[in-house]
Formats: sequence, structure tokens, C-alpha cells
Amino acid sequence: MDDNGVLRLRIGQLEEELAEAYRLHFPWAGNLGRWEWHYPSGVVICSPLKLKALGFESGEINPTVHDWTARIHPEDFERTMDMMKRHLLGETPVYEVEYRIRAKDGSYKWFYDRGKVTEHSLEGKPLLIAGIVFDITESKQMEADLKKNVEFKTRLLAIISHDLRGPIGAAGTLLSMMGEMDPADYPTLVESLSQSNSKILNLLENLLEWSKINMERPRVDLQDVGLTDLVAGQLALLKPQTDRKRIEVKLALDDGLEVKADTVMLEVVIRNLLSNAIKFTPPGGLIEIGQTLEPGRADIHIRDSGRGLSPGDMQALRIMQSPFSQKGTEGEIGTGLGLQLCTDFLRLNHGELLIESEAGKGATFTVRLPTT
Repeated sequence: MDDNGVLRLRIGQLEEELAEAYRLHFPWAGNLGRWEWHYPSGVVICSPLKLKALGFESGEINPTVHDWTARIHPEDFERTMDMMKRHLLGETPVYEVEYRIRAKDGSYKWFYDRGKVTEHSLEGKPLLIAGIVFDITESKQMEADLKKNVEFKTRLLAIISHDLRGPIGAAGTLLSMMGEMDPADYPTLVESLSQSNSKILNLLENLLEWSKINMERPRVDLQDVGLTDLVAGQLALLKPQTDRKRIEVKLALDDGLEVKADTVMLEVVIRNLLSNAIKFTPPGGLIEIGQTLEPGRADIHIRDSGRGLSPGDMQALRIMQSPFSQKGTEGEIGTGLGLQLCTDFLRLNHGELLIESEAGKGATFTVRLPTT
């Protein structure tokens, strides 16, 4: 091995030692990668550690600045290039930025990149830019998880303090009135208590399922599920509500129709969508449950004859960044957790929830799932 080879080996060892030192002091950062950019030629030389962080071996990426910048995530490209441009023009003392960059397997890693011009030409133009880069993917994921956890807890506390306390408080008020009521009015009181209890129970069930999704990834047990019997079973549970509002329900599903899904999760989805349809269907209205079959998939349509959704409501549902809720035809109040649960559960079951509606013309909620 010649002197240059020995020198390159020693430099590589020093980079490894330096990377280890940085990992000890900054555990949130991944592998350290040193890089140098020869500005006139556009050639970029980087440490094998940087290549390794992206899953590449030496020589698998052309050593040009354009090949590197082409891997930057489109949403981060303009901001990253602007930070470099400002430094090259002398507007900032260093180039410093966080961005996502595409790895060999197509995934994106988060990098923290910092560098500066270390050599200038006689005319004062940049000749050499050198810097270091850290893989901060893990810390970014921790940051995202923490943000999601805080948002979840905030929403959970709001639901418990408002939506759950309300029905419980109402039930307590009704019970306290019993001593002053005429016994002849007890049946009405019992009916009100029953409705309040149903709301509390439904909310608690949704809260538990929603908490399970947000706090731990639930186990999905995919199996062949008979849809007709499952939907009929959920309709039977909701019959008191449909009878009270005199809603006609038409069930038109093929006997023997099966989908691949987790039975418990699918029951939650169907129950929430049916409850939603009942909520928005006026007294004496109609709910239709039908199907559309395609090779490898089944679409289950739940149509109501309610007031429908405005374009703004549809946009809010499409975004689904936070629970969406409206009052029903009789002032029924919900938390909006139902549709969010349906969306999350169907995603876990390799399915999706489709929504079609027009103001004044009802709404159709479609459960799309793979067939057996």
C-alpha cells in the first residue's frame, strides 16, 4: 500500500472515530458523513458513512452535486437550495438546513446538513465548500410521535370533559328528578335514561378503540367474514333507534358475500356508519344498504335520505386531520370519532372509506374491502 493509500485509510479511521464521538454526545443523530463540493466542477466527494446511511456502496452514485440534489424530497428542495444559495452569496455565515433525501430503497431519510465555503478564488468566488451531515431520521420520527401523542391526549381530554361528562351529568339530573315526578311519568324517564346510557356506552366503546389505535398498533386478524349476517346483526342492535325515528331500512346484500377483514373491526365500522346514517336520516326516512362487486373487491354502500353534506363538509372529511362532527336531525351530538375510527380500521384491513354526498340529497358511505 502506498502513502496515499495509508493516508486514506487513516482518514477513514478518523472519520469513524469522529462519528462515534458525535453519536455518544448527540444520541439523536445518526451516522456522520463528511462531504466536500468542488464548486467550479460540481464534483462532490463524501464520506462512505454518508453513502452507507442511504444504503449505497462507493461508486453507486455519480459524484456530482446535481445527482445529490436530485435525491432531495420535492417539498424540501426549494428551501434547501435557497439556504445554499444564500450562503454562497455571502448572506449567511454557514449553510445549515434539515431536509429529506431519497435512499437506495426509495424511502426518505431526514438529514441535518451544515457546511461553509472554505476556499475562494482570487476573484472571491467559492472554490470549495465543506460540511458534515447527520442522519436525524430517528429523532424526526420521535418528534412526530410526540406531537401525535400530545394531540391525541388533548383531544381525549376534551372529549372526556365535554362529550362524556354531558350525558353522564344529564343522566344524573334525570335520576335526581325521580322523587319529584309523578310515577306515571316514569316510563318517559326510563326511555330518556336508556337513550343517555346508549350514548355513553357508544362513546366509551369508540374512545377505547381510538385509544388502542393511537397508543399501540392493534393486532389485525384477517379472516373470511360473511357480510350479510354481520350487517344484519348490527342492524338488530340499532333497531330501537330506527324504530323510534320510523326509518325504513332496505338490506340488499347477496347471501354468501364474504370479505377479508378483522371481524371485530368491521363490526365497529358498520355499526358507526349505520349509526351515522340513522343520525342524519329524518323521521320516516330511508336507509339503503347495497353492494357493488369488482374482481378482488367488494363495495358496501350505506345510503341515507338525510340533508347531505356541503362542499365544505366534504373537504373537511377528505382531510380528516381531526374528528369531524355535525348535529343530527333531532339535535343528536357526536364527537366525530366514529368516521375517524372507520377510516383507521379500514386502512388496517387494506380497505378504504369512500364518501359521496350533495347538500339536500343525502349521503352514501362506501366500505371498500378485498374479497376472499
